[in-house]
Amino acid sequence: MKKITICVFLSLVLLLICIKARFVSGGVDNRPAIKKANGLMSVEKQAFLSFFLPFVYAQDSLGKEALDAVLRCKQRLQVLLIDMKKGIIGENKNGLLEIKKIKFAYKALADLVKYENEDRLIIYNEIAKRDNLSLEEVEASQAKTLQDKAPHGTPIEVYNDSKQDFEWKIK
Repeated sequence: MKKITICVFLSLVLLLICIKARFVSGGVDNRPAIKKANGLMSVEKQAFLSFFLPFVYAQDSLGKEALDAVLRCKQRLQVLLIDMKKGIIGENKNGLLEIKKIKFAYKALADLVKYENEDRLIIYNEIAKRDNLSLEEVEASQAKTLQDKAPHGTPIEVYNDSKQDFEWKIK
C-alpha cells in the first residue's frame, strides 16, 4: 500500500513540476492564472487539483479497485471540466454527473459520464465500507464537496428550502 501511495505522491509532484514549467515559464498556453506565493497556476489546473486532492488524501486506506478508480477519474477530469463549464454536464445531489444539455452531448461524452459515475460509485462504496457509513451519506457528502469545487457555469442540483425539494441551478 505504501508503494502505491508513494507512486501517487511522486506522480503529483511530477504533475506540479510540469504545470509550473508550462504555465509559469511562458508556455504556449496563455490562459488566466492565479497568483500564488511561489508562482502562478492556471485556473484550470487549480480546479483540477482541488477536485483530485480529496481523493488523494482518502487513498491511504482504499483498496486496489478504488485506487484504480481514483486514477481513472484523474485521467478524465480535464475533459469533464470543459463540459462542466459549458453547462453540458452537472453535479447532481448524489455526487454523480448528469448530462444537462442533451443536444450538445455526444456519444463519447455520454460514455465518459457513465464511466466516471461507475468509478465514483466504486470509490463511494469503498469509503462507506471503510467509515461504516451508508452509501447515501457518502454520496451526499461528496456531492457537496464536488459542487463546491465545480467551476463556474456548472449545473448543480441543490436543495431549495422554500420548495422543500431539489432543483438545478447554474453555479
